[in-house]
Amino acid sequence: MGMVSDILDTLRSRGLLRGGWFIVGRLRHRTLHSAWLALDLCRAFWRGFRYLRESRRSGRRLVCITLIEHMGDIVACEPVARQVRGEEQDALIVWCAKSDYVQIIALFPEIDGFIPVRCLTSWIALRRWARFDRIVDLHINGRTCLTCRIPLRKHEGDLRISLENYYHHGSLLASFSLSAGLPALVAGPVLRIPDEVAQRVNRFGLPDRTVVIHCCSNESCRDWEASHWRQLIDALHGRYGVTIVEIGARSTLERPDSTKYRNLCGKCSILESAELIKRALLFVGVDSGPAHLANAVATFGVILLGDYLSFRHYTPYSGAYADGSGAVLLRAHGEASFIQAAEVIDAVAGRLAPILGQEKTSNDFWRTTLRNTLRTNI
Repeated sequence: MGMVSDILDTLRSRGLLRGGWFIVGRLRHRTLHSAWLALDLCRAFWRGFRYLRESRRSGRRLVCITLIEHMGDIVACEPVARQVRGEEQDALIVWCAKSDYVQIIALFPEIDGFIPVRCLTSWIALRRWARFDRIVDLHINGRTCLTCRIPLRKHEGDLRISLENYYHHGSLLASFSLSAGLPALVAGPVLRIPDEVAQRVNRFGLPDRTVVIHCCSNESCRDWEASHWRQLIDALHGRYGVTIVEIGARSTLERPDSTKYRNLCGKCSILESAELIKRALLFVGVDSGPAHLANAVATFGVILLGDYLSFRHYTPYSGAYADGSGAVLLRAHGEASFIQAAEVIDAVAGRLAPILGQEKTSNDFWRTTLRNTLRTNI
């Protein structure tokens, strides 16, 4: 009756013709999605069966770690692979994630294989019916598949952790670990970029002295003002002659490539982005996946943080980015866009001057130069 009622309401509100086309489109979308989901489940169960057969033949326990997305979350949880391998030294350990992130998981030496899925619903079905000896589910209980609108219901781990309070339990790594029934892990992530990735990055022909920036997260409330980024680019190049390289899915800076700026948004894979960050003198960015990459490749970062949802003064990172030895976390009272350009200038100046052999006493001159540049661009 609910479906019939929805159809009638749609026809009343949109009219017979428009409402009819709308309903046909929705039914077509659902049919296509159901077909894709069925194919995805078949692929996931087949891959799971192959790992099960391999584990039984070798007499090894089959352990599945899962966190299907996003890039930053998976990178942040790399220490989980080390933790589980320490607990299950002889086990066959696999990771279930979206196909886009398999390239990251392939760099975790403790992981023996992976199971790709299209959405959380596929994992919900897999964890219910597949025969794993142990599941380490890093998803927070109650998380809903954004495609199918089906919630995940867990029975293990700390079920008090929810989407409303997970940052109250520490970093992403700590809260996700607790949610999976592990201790609250604090180690920093580690990624070792393969040589072939470094060779691919050479095609961009970048100079030796670069600063990598990432300006746009997948949620606008975490972003900094585009005008501030443009001012910072001009100031950095004007004082130190460094080239600023922007990475990410898209750019909002609307500026052409030049000796001072290269836009590589949408042109790099995840691992190529990690290699670019690894080569850089410094990483400057908002709270998003590339910041976790910077933490994992040990490049010093200046990270812009503001309030996120109901969380105030939260720290998503572990390791050197959490204890201050590998990053400066600039915090806003409100959204990250409230951070003043001068704060970022000071943080960048304090890091770049000693790296490039500048005397500390030149910091005042450096900051004055940058502020003058900012005023002329306002």
